[in-house]
Amino acid sequence: LMKRYTTRLEMEGKELEDNNLASLVCHFSMSQISKLPDPADSCLLTYQVPCRDLSRQMKHDLLRIRIYPHHNDVGVAKVWEAGACLAEYLMQYPECVRGLSCIEIGAGVGLTGFIAAAVGAKSVHMTDYTDATLENLIYNVSINNEWLGDRGIDTDTVSIGNLEWGEYAEHDCCSHPADVLIAADVVYTVECIPDLVATVSKFLSSGSSTNAKVALFATTYRNRSTFALFERELEKKRIMCAYKSQDKMPYVFPCYFNQPRSDVRICTMTLS
Repeated sequence: LMKRYTTRLEMEGKELEDNNLASLVCHFSMSQISKLPDPADSCLLTYQVPCRDLSRQMKHDLLRIRIYPHHNDVGVAKVWEAGACLAEYLMQYPECVRGLSCIEIGAGVGLTGFIAAAVGAKSVHMTDYTDATLENLIYNVSINNEWLGDRGIDTDTVSIGNLEWGEYAEHDCCSHPADVLIAADVVYTVECIPDLVATVSKFLSSGSSTNAKVALFATTYRNRSTFALFERELEKKRIMCAYKSQDKMPYVFPCYFNQPRSDVRICTMTLS
């Protein structure tokens, strides 16, 4: 009921300004559930993604993404607005990840990670933390192995892992050889911001003067105060945000959007 109420507000262009209500929505949406989703309740989304190497013969030209539209875990429910926009941004500006190792937090159904691999990332490590999301990510990778192979991508370079932001920030989990951290639609409640910002800070701080690391975020602007808090916490950690223009982005991933694409903000983050 709360999710339907929130969705209705967003469809009408109104903001969920009550942080307590926003926290409740997040709590019930992200709660660990006792069993994995029933495959019979799923559906497949298919997308025709242009190949960067036009000389290749494509036997498997459709990228397939399994979702559970009626499930209460937001990691499997849909392709979220910011995820679609970030994937399209990478298609327009592949140099952001080309030849680099990427780690994705809050990977969800995996769309953004697949596109990062498709546009030339050296490797992509997609992470999330609920059992339902991780099981679905494993499935989505398995059904797209041939799609990846047709594009000359070694399937061993696309991996999946369990990662909670707080654990990443508190322990020495930066050993994963990543140059770029990517994330979409991960700013949704004030409770998640401390661990999220600490994770970004830990990742960026693991770079060096000769190998500076970068985070690339796409965020749907839902709650003004939550987003403002996120920006303040980044500033405290000396993390600079550079917002990117989306004027020339292709429209490749049509899906049901609760909010217009103009509400999605894409930025790069670096240490000052």
